[in-house]
Amino acid sequence: MISLGGACARDSGGGSPAAVPPPTGTPGPSGTPPICPAGQIASVNNTCVPAAPAAGSGVPLVLVSAGQLGRMFFKPNPNNPQNVTIQVNTASNKDAVVIRFTDNGVNRQASFGTAHPYSGVSDRSLNKWYDDQTLGKRVWKGFFQDAFGAVVLVFDKTTATGDGTPGNVVGGSIWFQNFNRYYPNNPVQGREKMCWQISAGPYDCRSWLFMAGESENWPIMPSLVLYPNNKGPDQNMLYEKLGDFGGIDRSQAGF
Repeated sequence: MISLGGACARDSGGGSPAAVPPPTGTPGPSGTPPICPAGQIASVNNTCVPAAPAAGSGVPLVLVSAGQLGRMFFKPNPNNPQNVTIQVNTASNKDAVVIRFTDNGVNRQASFGTAHPYSGVSDRSLNKWYDDQTLGKRVWKGFFQDAFGAVVLVFDKTTATGDGTPGNVVGGSIWFQNFNRYYPNNPVQGREKMCWQISAGPYDCRSWLFMAGESENWPIMPSLVLYPNNKGPDQNMLYEKLGDFGGIDRSQAGF
């Protein structure tokens, strides 16, 4: 990672710093949503992004609190978030997990995927069913990211069929972690790795780490603990639970 102001974070993702896409839309007054062009929607940090297609399986999301939602979107606490939903479509690299809500008449969206926000790199190798040692049953877990942070899905509310395979309708929880993109850190993630492949620095979004030996060699072991329980050495926040959901159709969600 580039050193700024004397601080250097190792392994920001590799390669030359990624070029930040130019902002779209017209910024509103301080603390208000941007005015987005047609086909786009207000998103994290008051940016505008293309509206994600309605695909996969979508259900209501029961928030831990409105404050959690506000922190994930890098904005003050929503006044009265309505119609909060989660959409899961693991077949999509870009819009695999989409959080939507309406606040004061403004629609907002955050999309997370397994593709790098600034390059063609992608990875979904960790996103699968695990034999969870906490529950003693199969649990699906996965990492996803956008330019501002990462989310983890945990599908632990399942009903096994006769052969032990999880049933088609499942539920679980979503957890989030924001990147510390501020000075003295590089404000842009390197182009060559997804955040769960980074071993240090502000873009290291790993969890379920088995902390033995040097931190860059800590393996990710999601089967040991049910929920994300720790963080990389330079990350400034643990994963926080955003909310719970049920009724996801596995066949529509793609896993």
